[in-house]
Amino acid sequence: MLFGFGITVVNPATVIPALVRTLTPSAPLIGLVEAIRTGVWLLPQLFVAWWLSGRTIGKRHLLIPYCASRLALALVAPLLLMTAMANPSLALTGVFASLFLFFFLDAFGSLSWFDLFSISLSPVHRSRLIGTAQVISGAGGIGIGFFVAAVLAAPSLGFPASYATLFAVSGVFMAMELAAISFLRVPADVPGRQRIPLRSFLPWVGTLLARDRDFRMLIISRLLIGASGLAIPFYIIFALDVLHLGPESVGVFTAAQVVGSIASAPLMAWLSERRGTRSVVRLVAGMAVLLPLIGLTLFLLRSSIGPAPLAVIASAIFVLMGGVNNGNMAGFTNYLMEYAPGAQRPVYIGLANTLNGLVLVAPLVGGWILAGSSYPVLFALAAIVSGAGLAATRWLREPRAGGISKTP
Repeated sequence: MLFGFGITVVNPATVIPALVRTLTPSAPLIGLVEAIRTGVWLLPQLFVAWWLSGRTIGKRHLLIPYCASRLALALVAPLLLMTAMANPSLALTGVFASLFLFFFLDAFGSLSWFDLFSISLSPVHRSRLIGTAQVISGAGGIGIGFFVAAVLAAPSLGFPASYATLFAVSGVFMAMELAAISFLRVPADVPGRQRIPLRSFLPWVGTLLARDRDFRMLIISRLLIGASGLAIPFYIIFALDVLHLGPESVGVFTAAQVVGSIASAPLMAWLSERRGTRSVVRLVAGMAVLLPLIGLTLFLLRSSIGPAPLAVIASAIFVLMGGVNNGNMAGFTNYLMEYAPGAQRPVYIGLANTLNGLVLVAPLVGGWILAGSSYPVLFALAAIVSGAGLAATRWLREPRAGGISKTP
């Protein structure tokens, strides 16, 4: 929860792009923020999994990379104060360097965190904790949003002190996060692991994918659902340009996404506890299918109903979007934490996350499709891709069911 608060104060989807926009008008550089946020965190995780393959995970594997990662982000505050006005290019370079180090080092700590999280709690308690943390982080995020708005609008601060304040506050939350981690008690029966030589690691991973059907189907489903994100950046543009909803609807849709995130967390926790993580994965896939179908419905209804009903229906897209975002942790990652054999858990999660990095190109492909066709075509393709992802979940088996072979 503390990490959630800390990262929300400097939200990589809103605050950091706005900061970069203040330092440079370059659209590609503004877009680089999202590429660093996802690519630098996801893509190295297979290498991180190999690095962890011969180690018994302990708190040092969390605290060392996490301390360095959080420090890199907190240093943005003094960097802005010293350089933003006199040398914006230097400040921009420092911001990108800090972001790169933050997400790269966080990847090392995160696989260790997932591993300790898996062995420290039963599947039921793990689902409850994920749901509770997501609800509190989401609710806290609403208050943090008002705090961020007040800081950025405060005339007594101005630029760059306003952004430096946000990074300083984020650093306080993350220091508290590190303090909480330091109190973790590592179970005494943490399994040891055998080092896999680097030259043998990739062939071994290929064998794992070829022989482990459930793991392979989970990855296929996750990739297809992620690829349906080719329409994600364009729902808000569709609402403004095609449905002709006013600019105030941006705030309504932002609130709707927060509501979806908060409301879906306890639902997913309850479903995981009662029916298992496979059911959560299927729920997430179903919500992903509904997103473009609602978009198609809105396109057909745009001339026959008024703006108020259109806004209400469009809000459902963003409510579902909040749920789909939650499902990455509550569904796919939680499934892997429960399914993967203990000695190979970092490899399973690292490989899944690295392959999920392939969906980075989906929004670019979506833009190309939209430029060459129309919103109905874009939404229809997104529905087909996400529908294929939902179909792939039919072949998944529940990890709590007996008799599932997990070793290649």
